[in-house]
Amino acid sequence: MSNIRADVTGGHDKARAAEKHKEDANAAFRHGNYQDAVLGYSKAIQANPNQAVYYSNRAMAYLKVRPCCHDAQWSLCITGGN
Repeated sequence: MSNIRADVTGGHDKARAAEKHKEDANAAFRHGNYQDAVLGYSKAIQANPNQAVYYSNRAMAYLKVRPCCHDAQWSLCITGGN
């Protein structure tokens, strides 16, 4: 039973670490440090890959780092993804 508890606690620690990385990345994004934001969201994803918001936030940061991606995204919006 103690092994199960350790696994659960480890999961909570990873979730907390992921949230901390996300918060740091959000702060970097707000300050225009988009590359740091990408790195922070990537760390959050590594710690907890099951949170969709980490991926969407990283995608937005990537758009700020690589404006050409915006054109690709916009073309998908125009064509409905076809």
